[in-house]
Amino acid sequence: MQGYHEGQRVIAGAIAPSGHSAACLCGFHSQDGGTSRHGFKAMGGWRFGNTIDGAQAEYLLVPDAMTNLAPIPILWATSRC
Repeated sequence: MQGYHEGQRVIAGAIAPSGHSAACLCGFHSQDGGTSRHGFKAMGGWRFGNTIDGAQAEYLLVPDAMTNLAPIPILWATSRC
């Protein structure tokens, strides 16, 4: 994966669209239905806690990670609350 390195802290939203379905290309990321004939599916992009279990774990496999990850700024990543 480009743009990230092992051990880097990142965040991923509960809605994890593929980035290439008809819904995503039209800007409807939460309706991502890449496996449906027309590319739309109600709540199709909502994966974590809906169709992918274990989202409370320390590590999680993020589908289509290049579309769904955002780096946590270093200042935030090093501070503890």
